[in-house]
Amino acid sequence: MKIGTNLQRIRKAKDPKITQQDLAKATGLSRSYLSDIEHNKYNPSLDTTIALSNALGVTLNELVYNIPTTNNNELDSIINSLVTANLDTKQLELLKLYVDALIR
Repeated sequence: MKIGTNLQRIRKAKDPKITQQDLAKATGLSRSYLSDIEHNKYNPSLDTTIALSNALGVTLNELVYNIPTTNNNELDSIINSLVTANLDTKQLELLKLYVDALIR
């Protein structure tokens, strides 16, 4: 499942339902850009993905990988450390390769 599909599912499942306009205001993004993300025309940057997950009140795991929120504090701590580590592009590419290898 793609991040845009997850974004739309999570946004519409909120009670009360969050509109694209509501989410745009909460994140500072345009409604049309959010629509394009939800229709998988664009993949958001890491900063945008973090802003979206914060605005929706879900973890990055849930938004990106469709993994429901758990009480696994250790895993959440590791993910938060990676998100805030300010890795450069090369480091992010290496991390992605490593994670891809682990989950295959």
